[in-house]
Amino acid sequence: MASHPTRAITRNRDRLVCTECRRRKLKCDRSTPCSSCVRRGVPSSCEYRPSGGLLEEERGRRMHAEERLQHLEKLVNQLATQRSEATPAPSDPTSSGPDTSAPSSTAGYTEAAPDDMIYNGSTHWSAMLQDIQALRSAIIPDDPGDAEVEPPELTADTGIGLLFGAAPAGLLTFSEVLSHYLPSRQETDRLTAAYFRHKAIAAPFIHAAQFRRLYQAFWTSPATAPPLWTSLLFSICHVASNVLTHVHSSAADLQSPPSTQFSLASAHCLSLGCYFRPQPFAVEGLLLFAQAQCLTCLELSPDLGVLFGSLIRLTTQMGYHRDPDVHWSDKFTPFEGEMRRRTWSMAMQLDLLVAFHLGLPSNVQFPTWDTKAPRAIMNKELREDMAELPPEREDSTDILFYLIKHRFVQVFEKILRHVLSKRPPTSVENGEGQSMVKELDELDIEIRGVYATVPEDLQSRDMVDSVFDSPSTIVTRLCVSNLYHKCFCVLHRPYATLGRTRSVLVCLSSSRAIVSDMVDVYYEFAPGGQMETEMWFISSLSWHDFLIGATALCLALCKLKDGGEDPDSDIELLKRARDIFAEQAPRRAKDTKRVVAVIDTTIRHVMGVDTASGHSSAGSATDIVMTSADIEAVVQTAQLEESWAFGDFSTVAGPLEDPTWRYLEQMLDLEPQ
Repeated sequence: MASHPTRAITRNRDRLVCTECRRRKLKCDRSTPCSSCVRRGVPSSCEYRPSGGLLEEERGRRMHAEERLQHLEKLVNQLATQRSEATPAPSDPTSSGPDTSAPSSTAGYTEAAPDDMIYNGSTHWSAMLQDIQALRSAIIPDDPGDAEVEPPELTADTGIGLLFGAAPAGLLTFSEVLSHYLPSRQETDRLTAAYFRHKAIAAPFIHAAQFRRLYQAFWTSPATAPPLWTSLLFSICHVASNVLTHVHSSAADLQSPPSTQFSLASAHCLSLGCYFRPQPFAVEGLLLFAQAQCLTCLELSPDLGVLFGSLIRLTTQMGYHRDPDVHWSDKFTPFEGEMRRRTWSMAMQLDLLVAFHLGLPSNVQFPTWDTKAPRAIMNKELREDMAELPPEREDSTDILFYLIKHRFVQVFEKILRHVLSKRPPTSVENGEGQSMVKELDELDIEIRGVYATVPEDLQSRDMVDSVFDSPSTIVTRLCVSNLYHKCFCVLHRPYATLGRTRSVLVCLSSSRAIVSDMVDVYYEFAPGGQMETEMWFISSLSWHDFLIGATALCLALCKLKDGGEDPDSDIELLKRARDIFAEQAPRRAKDTKRVVAVIDTTIRHVMGVDTASGHSSAGSATDIVMTSADIEAVVQTAQLEESWAFGDFSTVAGPLEDPTWRYLEQMLDLEPQ
């Protein structure tokens, strides 16, 4: 029987939001009229149309746009014709009269030259013709199709685009932001309290007592509050609502996309307050907004790289990179100076870690700043009217974790300069190689020295030994341990590929620690687990550390001819990690999926084990074709063909620095995705 083509059945579903709220990307209460339209004074425009009606309206708008484009194109062509007719002929070169028709010849002077020798750049009016053609293609595609295509979820927009002028419906006014996004006083109190109770997340540059004073003043007259300070409040609500107070009903909800209404509100406030100008709360508001993205997003947007570029420039312009006691002793109080140190430290840390995550160089020029590390002082000991800072404490403080991370990040920046600023030697035996190995050993010692200053309570320990510790303490240990071992993986990876035995063993040990820690704690983040309240830990940055650990472990095992001291244990660890990656692959970026293929190939190489059997959860990785049966031969010749686009940055970037994973594809001879 001949088969007939089937046509997809589409439904004209009723819209759950009115047309105005949909266009403005606002929350709609689905009333008739809805409260948003009533507040804006346009209740008559509140209507709910079926999807089919919206499609007809969209087609009408496109036809109207096409007609206007045709008219515009006609006008431009007329302009071009008139211009060519009005251009006078070149004057007689023998004429003795003065030439007053044009300035003397310059690089941009093209009037007397033939048309075919004139270069018209993208800013020239004639480029409009090409733009019109491109715009027509975008507005009316060749095959628009009849089926309805659902737009992306509105919650996917975190507001970063608003900070750079991408506001299709226009910026809301401050009063509109408050009316649409500000929750009730009771709800805001609850979210704010949850944020400040969580010491592992609360930003150290937001002082609780000072914020409480400004918070109480805000509620006396919200409409007159500074928009930049209000952005702080919305960012706090965003973090609290997504990672501190949300109760998950199932394990699948653990990694659901975050609600971003408060993030959008914060972005509106930052834009309304002109965050790009040096003024109070500008740096703090932008920094807290960026930190909230790192805590709540499964994958960091590349836009964050641009955002941190603006942030670091702003902090430098406002002098945060200079220590207040040295350069501004008569300008800032002791309290203000300490808050500036904390702000700079946090900005420097996040900028470097996010830049590394995105495969970009840091925006901070490290040799140019002299701001001291924050003092080890309890928050309750800091007051706005204090005449001098209290003595530092040797024991635990509210910001101990940030102080430790500050020290590690300073060393991590040196490591990145070491592995990226020079071309890797072809051998560790020649003169250049020996010089780099000496620098490597010095950095290795410096890393271990920093870790030696970490209090014993925050040093790594197994989950079975952490039963009586708070989830906040456990996750702080994991953060410190990840950063410590990541330093070793990044530092020694180039030398491990050259076959330096000690570097291979260091990579093996540190990568094993990262993977083991994550495998050990991962399922405790599920509902009912010991770490249920700390789900933010497996967001983008920590997940990237897990990817680094797994790929470095695969590399180390491939470099060891005999598979290491305990290959069975390492292979079992990789299998457990593989299960986690395969479970997360559908909701993560393609890097997670690729690591599954890397682990599969590594296990087959080391043990000859077929990982496909017994791992039905990894079906998402089966479309990656692996054609190499001998990884070691590929590793010996693997080189990254495409260099960085940053001056003399080295091509050493491998799985730990190359966010597109080209190195892994070449190392394992995988087909690129």
